Amino acid sequence: MGCGKGGRPLTFYSEIKGISFNQAAQELGARIGIKVQSSRRRTRFETEYEIMNRTSEFYQFALYNTSEGQKALEYLYKRGLDDETIKHFEIGFANKDFQSLAKTLISFDYDRDLLTKLGLITQSEKNQEYYDIFNNRIMFPIKDSTLNVVGFSGRALSSKEDAKYINSMETPLFKKSDIIYHLYEEKDLVKEKDEVILFEGFFDVIAAYQIGYKNGIATMGTALTESQARLIRKSAKTVLIAYDGDQAGIQATNKAVPKLKAANLNVNILSIPSGMDPDDYIKKHKKEGFQELLQNNVKDSYRYYYDDILLRLDVNNANSVQDFQSSVNILFNDANQIVKRMFEKEISDKLGFPFTFSKTVEAPPRELPQAEKKKEKFRADMHSNAERDLIIELLRRRNHLELIKSKLIPNVYVVLENYQILEAIVNYYERHDILILTDFFQTIAPTLREHLEGLMQQSFNWQHGLILEENAVRKHIELVESYEIKREIYALQQELDYDDINKANQILKQITDLNRELRKKTKRS
Repeated sequence: MGCGKGGRPLTFYSEIKGISFNQAAQELGARIGIKVQSSRRRTRFETEYEIMNRTSEFYQFALYNTSEGQKALEYLYKRGLDDETIKHFEIGFANKDFQSLAKTLISFDYDRDLLTKLGLITQSEKNQEYYDIFNNRIMFPIKDSTLNVVGFSGRALSSKEDAKYINSMETPLFKKSDIIYHLYEEKDLVKEKDEVILFEGFFDVIAAYQIGYKNGIATMGTALTESQARLIRKSAKTVLIAYDGDQAGIQATNKAVPKLKAANLNVNILSIPSGMDPDDYIKKHKKEGFQELLQNNVKDSYRYYYDDILLRLDVNNANSVQDFQSSVNILFNDANQIVKRMFEKEISDKLGFPFTFSKTVEAPPRELPQAEKKKEKFRADMHSNAERDLIIELLRRRNHLELIKSKLIPNVYVVLENYQILEAIVNYYERHDILILTDFFQTIAPTLREHLEGLMQQSFNWQHGLILEENAVRKHIELVESYEIKREIYALQQELDYDDINKANQILKQITDLNRELRKKTKRS
């Protein structure tokens, strides 16, 4: 009554918990001893989740129940992790026998091609045997917003390994640039605090968790992307960047700040002294030391960069004063009037004469890779629009249901939320001949309802009652399929490292092959 919102108890529960209507019915039914059966059909997407979750359980079992796993466990203990923390993060171990996971998953009768596509096993060309991708590594499972495992990051135990960390390859579930470690596991706490602490490494997140800072997150060993910044904004309003205190950490901070601010996030920055990383600092100074660091070394992004600019100011040198004025005008270009007034007084006192910010300043170009600019552009136009129009078509009628389902279900998509809506529509038609919008809305989570309402508002076809003929549907499907190839090309471009010529040549060959495949698909459409 207090919020003035009406509705049925199940609807209320689903919105409060942020889950679907069906999930709400099952949870509430369980409380009173009623088993709610779902008529929702199983899809290959669900099978993928099942495989990934089962793989994570396999790794966790190996950590505690094999001799090799005991060595990994001892390493984790030496890093300061206790059993409670290890189990919370579901850390596991991949043995070095090269085939234990492959044999286990195959024994469950999972499709071998699907296991390969998920980046868990690979087939030898010599003997046609299947082998594990991850071997002799501590395994960190990566989860999405549904809290299902979608990928892994494996840390080497042996110093002889070339790569300290290896991540899962890009799969239908795992898009490294769209995933953030530990973003959803403590979502209630994050929502309550409305803040996350952004670290560089997994062990930073884990060390902070053990001393009570459970809202830590990390990217997947790569620079923060705009997509990841938008994901963070869906969960919290404020980000505290706690990157390593070395030069690389400072550079990573400088690249992350504009992306976070572009996502409309409040940005604070923690300076870690002496070139240490947060994990090392917490080990050395314990909880009390880290608390003190947070009290004394956190600055908002304006103060952080202003103090740096101030170090280069010589009030007795006209050129220095002119450079200072130009720099602060650029820095505060996107600040609101209250923030500007705060600093105008401070700057005036520092310079010894009245200072006001310029009204219009050309901001410096944002450090966004050309590949990412292209990615955002093609994602924002024809590919995602095609996916949206297919959803709108199915909301109106089921004429092309089987065609769309066969091509895009289980795992082809541009925007994950679009895929989830599309899958829900397919499931709905399994039980109904026609789609009743108000009834359909009750079957999906509130966040997806909001997303779908946005699609409907954007859609010219929905607003004007237009429908698609089969030829148009096929072209739309091909656009969605081609995005999957472009996404893979983009991921490979991010891995290019010209310091390693052999690796770079291999990646460039893969990119060339994918571009060739993309051209063929474009010609067919």
